Amino acid sequence: MKAERSDDDGVLGRGETARLESTLIYLARRKFQIPRDVAIDIVQSAILTFLQVKSRYPKPDEHFPILIGIFRNKCREHIEVSVRAGRRLDTLKNTAESRGSDIAFVRTEATMGGGVLGEIVDQEEGRRILAALATLRPQAREMFHLITVERLSRKELMQRFGLNKNTLDSRLHTYRKELQKLLDRRGAPV
Repeated sequence: MKAERSDDDGVLGRGETARLESTLIYLARRKFQIPRDVAIDIVQSAILTFLQVKSRYPKPDEHFPILIGIFRNKCREHIEVSVRAGRRLDTLKNTAESRGSDIAFVRTEATMGGGVLGEIVDQEEGRRILAALATLRPQAREMFHLITVERLSRKELMQRFGLNKNTLDSRLHTYRKELQKLLDRRGAPV
């Protein structure tokens, strides 16, 4: 698939960009089984990432394969995150059942990130989690922020705080326990 370039700025023209976006959305939906709204976000993110790195590749015939590679990596990342979320949900369900909790867990497509019901559940759980995070001590809030928002790795956290692995693991364990206690009181699982 070769895309025509516009003469003025070297960036794909509007028509070519629209065709490329629709093709990538189609691939995300068919090949990777990603819901349409998520596929649109992935495609836009892939194109933006490509535009950021495009200057590193002076040959125009390298651009399309690079864009496709970025797109595939973003699809795979989404799938990995979804699989991890599904596993976490299963773990929470099993933990709740073993504790004899009366919390009803319903696993639907909506709870896995798609649909209106899933958005409502995610928003409500998000509000509860944010409220619980707000009551944590500042060090714990900062650690959760660095892990969840900035996506720092364990190694990066160790470097940032000047901690060894065991100390970092101990703090993370303590912070998770504190958050779990707060969420248990509020009725929201971690």
